[in-house]
Amino acid sequence: MKRWLARILVCLILGAITTVAVAWGCALLIFEADGSLTRVTERFVILDGSTLHVFAMNRGLGWQWVEHYRRAYTDEVAERYKADEYLHLEQMAEHPCALRDTRDFTVEYNYSFGWPFPSISMYALTSDNVWRIHGELGVGQTHSLPLLPWPMHSLLDSLFYAAIWGAIFFGFTTARRLIRAKRGRCPRCGYDLRGNLDAGCPECGWNRDTTHG
Repeated sequence: MKRWLARILVCLILGAITTVAVAWGCALLIFEADGSLTRVTERFVILDGSTLHVFAMNRGLGWQWVEHYRRAYTDEVAERYKADEYLHLEQMAEHPCALRDTRDFTVEYNYSFGWPFPSISMYALTSDNVWRIHGELGVGQTHSLPLLPWPMHSLLDSLFYAAIWGAIFFGFTTARRLIRAKRGRCPRCGYDLRGNLDAGCPECGWNRDTTHG
């Protein structure tokens, strides 16, 4: 029982390590500092009391980019956004969300990486034209590694990879036991039982408790 628990724990640790490795690999292979990921493919608007939130996003295999733009909701802003639901993506250059004039609102860029879910992220936040970058580790001149985990996505990715590691380890162990048994050896230690598996193994005690207990 303890051996199985130890194996499960090892698989969970390897799953977490693999989650980070995959996310960082996606960041190194995909992320470009020139903003090539920020072509908007989805956008929606939320009015929360007196604050307007605009989300522009794009996603692909192993990555997700989200721009969160928020500002006070005034009559002028309402006029600019009254037909926002019908604004085509090609018109984003004319949209205040794309003007990058941050003097009167706050913009957050969030880059998340990982597979099957984007699990580790980094973001840049600007207000009054002052940029602050959070959760990144710079690699060279053009790439960065994300450092901020998304708890739920990180958990799901870790379990996914832990299951793969478990299938590898337990599958190998099961296959080895079957091969040993087919050759007339002890499935646990490989001792030659001359094909008499029912008698159990005198070397490691496999199947002896039930047959001679």
